[in-house]
Formats: sequence, structure tokens, C-alpha cells
Amino acid sequence: MFPRWVRRDVIVLLCLKAAALTLIYFLLIKPAMVPEPQPATMATHLIGS
Repeated sequence: MFPRWVRRDVIVLLCLKAAALTLIYFLLIKPAMVPEPQPATMATHLIGS
């Protein structure tokens, strides 16, 4: 239906888009969602109750 070069270009662009979105996720979004550990919770976890 479409020429081979159009399909190839679309596949390459979709791969680049997926790579860019993955990079944005790991650089910007994921670090902001990691909670900071609380000292009391860490002590309970490491030492026990």
C-alpha cells in the first residue's frame, strides 16, 4: 500500500519516539516518584521491632 521507504521511515521514527519517551521517563518522572526513607522506618526495618 505504501512505498517501502515510507514504512521504513515510520518505523524508525516510532523507535526514536519510544527511545525518547523512555529517556524522559527515567530522567524526569521516575526519580520524583521514589519516596525518601524515614529514619524510624529504616531503623524498624533493619533492626526489627
